[in-house]
Amino acid sequence: MTRIPLALALLLATTAAHAESVATILRDVHLHGYPRPQVVLQRLCAADNRPGPNASIDDRARYWTAVETLERQQDAHGRADRALAVLDAMATRERCGPCGVAVHVARAQRAIATERFVDAKSELAAAEPLLANVDDALRMEFLLTRARLADLRTEMAHGITDAVAARGIAATRGWAGDEVRAMSPMVGMNADLGDFARAEKLGTEAYALADRIGYGYMLPYVRAQQAYTYAQRGEGELQKQALLDVLRLAGNDPSLEELVSISLGNLSDYYLQTHEPQKALMFAERAKAASAAQHDDNGVAVAGANRGIALVQLGRYDEGIADLLAAKALAERIGARTYLLAILDELVKAYEKAGRLREAVATMHAELELNQEMVKQERDKAVLELQEKYASERRGREIERLSIANRAQSAEMDAHRWQQRLWTSVAVLSMLMLAGLVRYLSRARRANRKLSGDLAVLSEQTMIDSLTGAANRRWCEAEMQRRAGSSVGLMLLDVDFFKRVNDTWGHAAGDRVLVELGRRLRTLVRQNDAVVRWGGEEFALILPDAAGDRLPQLAERVMQHIAGEPIDIGGHAVNVTVSVGAVMSPLREGVDWQHAMHVADLALYMSKAGGRNCATCVVEVSPEVDVNTLTGDLAAAASRGDVLLQMVEGPSPTRRPAVRAV
Repeated sequence: MTRIPLALALLLATTAAHAESVATILRDVHLHGYPRPQVVLQRLCAADNRPGPNASIDDRARYWTAVETLERQQDAHGRADRALAVLDAMATRERCGPCGVAVHVARAQRAIATERFVDAKSELAAAEPLLANVDDALRMEFLLTRARLADLRTEMAHGITDAVAARGIAATRGWAGDEVRAMSPMVGMNADLGDFARAEKLGTEAYALADRIGYGYMLPYVRAQQAYTYAQRGEGELQKQALLDVLRLAGNDPSLEELVSISLGNLSDYYLQTHEPQKALMFAERAKAASAAQHDDNGVAVAGANRGIALVQLGRYDEGIADLLAAKALAERIGARTYLLAILDELVKAYEKAGRLREAVATMHAELELNQEMVKQERDKAVLELQEKYASERRGREIERLSIANRAQSAEMDAHRWQQRLWTSVAVLSMLMLAGLVRYLSRARRANRKLSGDLAVLSEQTMIDSLTGAANRRWCEAEMQRRAGSSVGLMLLDVDFFKRVNDTWGHAAGDRVLVELGRRLRTLVRQNDAVVRWGGEEFALILPDAAGDRLPQLAERVMQHIAGEPIDIGGHAVNVTVSVGAVMSPLREGVDWQHAMHVADLALYMSKAGGRNCATCVVEVSPEVDVNTLTGDLAAAASRGDVLLQMVEGPSPTRRPAVRAV
């Protein structure tokens, strides 16, 4: 018989004496998170009641779902695949509903990791009908996965909605660790929407909570989201410090290698922007090595390009161009056309600095061709999506109208039948006339109420602009009346030289511009904001709780977002800019919102008169000013000091954006 060494026997005895249950471990994860996935896996392996084949299906489902998630987090895909196979078998052979949801969610997460967003959406759609019979932990995992997908698809409002719902579940159950997981992606999504105050508040809360409960694994993720917020807000020094904190907090944990490589790349970008090429070179080389170790060709291409740019800044032109060409070849091979476009742009600059003008011109032509091809493909895709969307909405509206018409006709027939019965009852038995009349009037009132409901539905439909899908002026007037007395930012936008589009390419082309403009504005605004088609080529943004001193920054983001890329109008790509007028409502306590909108219109006119592609923002109104003088001549009011105006120029070349981990 084999003898067990005394030291090992003592270790096994100690482990058995202090073994935890699976339920205790998973509850602790919900409450406090964990320092690293490997720590939780070790605890689960040592649990004294690991579920075997005869355990309850719920216990096995929770155990294998946790194992699959943790193994995938630490990049152990082989073991994660085995856990997923167990769950899949339980779903099919034992009809385990929670197992089916876990399988769909896990497959969606894998599809997201490889940017197969259509597959991820399909898996989540398959999971959604099964959610009624799953526990809060799995429901929350579904919501966070769908939020991540929405984030990557730039559907920020949907992503925030799901993350808020997940946080609500965590808060109700007292699961502080899961609350951190829900708050973290909300930081970056709010930053993308320009709501930096909310993003910073969420980031501070999430980091403090993660630090308090000892959730070491999430600390670098939250700090990375904060770094992204600082980058978007243009606070480079804070961004740099946050990125350095990410590297410190992540340490050498293999499960955080992707986050580390992204942070190294962002630090390299930061030092390129601050013209510190030696530091940029150092971080680019580290980022390239980290990406290569993960077999991440995208990361290698980006880091290689950064290394090339740094070498060019150092005057080592031939070395830098060689690195950029290598990054270009890799980007072409893997089909990373967005990165390829940026690399070509940097190659043009490098050739120019090196005096190799012929190569610079040739590269510029290649960049232009690629850009036009990408714009056309993206616009074609967007137009098809919009056509399908509005076709679907039209079908829905037709069905609703038929339904309303049928209900109205039915109500009229009912009323008519009751009228006939009434007269019959009069002819047969006059003594029952009063009772018959009462019944008739009661039925008629019910019919009228029914028709009133139908009219309310039709009224709601008239609140939406049929072309762009934005709210219309009627909705805006009702909403502003509802918000009477509340602080609301008003921003009027007018498309520059819109008549030229109609005259040159026809009204169908103009309609495409308006549809795309409405779409871009909806992707930009916050969840509680609204996009309104004010009339013609004019749009209005309704911005509740905005701050007057933030209006110039918001206007700049709007102009950048609209002019960021051309609009395909059917074989032609047109560059579109807007002029903007912005003001806070009410102008003064007790003054109705129409006065503020009129001032916004005057500010818009000043932007047009100032050369277009700019914004005029009323950032302050003197409390003593007569409002009527503002609505008469805004420029004169500004010269008297009655109002403070701030002009914002239109789009200018943007710096390289930071990359955000999601």
